[in-house]
Amino acid sequence: MARSPKVGSLAQVVLLATGGSWFAWTAGTGNAAGQWAVSHQPGFRVPDQGGQTIRELAALQEQPRSDTLTVAALSTNAPVREVAPGIFQIGKVRLNQAQKTVTFPAAINLTSGQIEYVLVTSLGKVHESLLKTDIAPYHLQVAMLLLGAKGAPPVPLSVAPPGGPIIGATLAGTAPKPLPGDAVQITVTWPAGVNRKRRRIEQLVLDRKRGAPMTEGAFTFNGSRVWNGVFIAERDGSIVSTVTDPDAMFNNPRPGRNDDENWQIIPTELPPAGTPVEVTVTIESLKIEKK
Repeated sequence: MARSPKVGSLAQVVLLATGGSWFAWTAGTGNAAGQWAVSHQPGFRVPDQGGQTIRELAALQEQPRSDTLTVAALSTNAPVREVAPGIFQIGKVRLNQAQKTVTFPAAINLTSGQIEYVLVTSLGKVHESLLKTDIAPYHLQVAMLLLGAKGAPPVPLSVAPPGGPIIGATLAGTAPKPLPGDAVQITVTWPAGVNRKRRRIEQLVLDRKRGAPMTEGAFTFNGSRVWNGVFIAERDGSIVSTVTDPDAMFNNPRPGRNDDENWQIIPTELPPAGTPVEVTVTIESLKIEKK
């Protein structure tokens, strides 16, 4: 299987990760043609025409191809651009190669009550999410994979995923295993007078069974799923979930992840609803490997 491209060539690369497959355009030099490098799992179908936007490329074509495809031109809508050495912008998402971080804007959505999600888009369950953002989830997916995250291995789907969390009632009271993926740290930063306040997500969410904040530790980047060419996190707006949801991009691996009544906002830690914040995702496993 082909390897994903190095981040150092990001200015020349566009990548779409689709639940086990990625598509990368590398611009040619001189008279050489550019190429789409395609890594795909059995059962996935890959595009064979140039000039598509990233979103159009998600509508996968019928015939399987070899691992490398050549196309005529790079789409003018390619979202990746270098804004400083080692720092890249993908829509509203910013990637820092050296720090292994991805940052993007969001806002405080709720300041009290039970939640099933930490972060959603306006298409998600905003009535039970701490934060809300207007980024495109597939831009975040691109950034994570460009940094080297892998997400969960693809699982063939025989029917369309219903969306939403998997809770105890769905599984007859059994606790689902934590989803596989990459360990990440998620922090939120916002203005506080002349300074800025920074909190890990765990400090903002109460574990009701423990009567204390979430235990400090990683969330899991599982990367959502794809169904019939549709990136489900984009469709459902689910980005960070406290209750196991394979179609969210990031999941909570802690005990209580199958209980949709266990997680509650800690209001004393938060600014007012509507306050702009910056979310930072750090890929912990990659920082460890680098040391």
